[in-house]
Amino acid sequence: MLRLRDECKFTGKMSRADILTAETRVRALVQPAIRQMQKVGFDFVTFTSGTALALARLAKGSAGKVAPLAGKSGEGMGRHLGLSLDDLKTLEQRLAEASVEERAAIPGLSALRADTLLPGTVVLRTLLELTGYPGALVCESALKEGLVVNYFAHRDAGLAADLPEEI
Repeated sequence: MLRLRDECKFTGKMSRADILTAETRVRALVQPAIRQMQKVGFDFVTFTSGTALALARLAKGSAGKVAPLAGKSGEGMGRHLGLSLDDLKTLEQRLAEASVEERAAIPGLSALRADTLLPGTVVLRTLLELTGYPGALVCESALKEGLVVNYFAHRDAGLAADLPEEI
């Protein structure tokens, strides 16, 4: 999302043409992988990132505020959040019409996400469109947590003996 943000100049309000340019970049990068996944088959789509969680909370919120997380921390699946294609389309339009400052002022979201919310919306919407799924589960854990769990699982099994201690 950061690379897309930088390459497509997500610095302010975005026109439909700007969004289509970003979408074209996303499609070019992910379409081959999606085709391979579709050959194997899959039952659902899960998004794992802080941006996906922020967008799901924003989609489920009201009056410009994010929805609170329900459930207990560590339950994994965004504490019961999903993100639909329709929600992403609505958010994308809303965020494209807002300046970075307006995005930074959204109550309940970190101002640090102001410049990645819109590119994230484009990426996630495009992924759902390419997979043909109407929505995705949102996992509150991300890649870094999976890497840590995987490291310790393999380490305990003796499979990571050659990995450095400082990982």
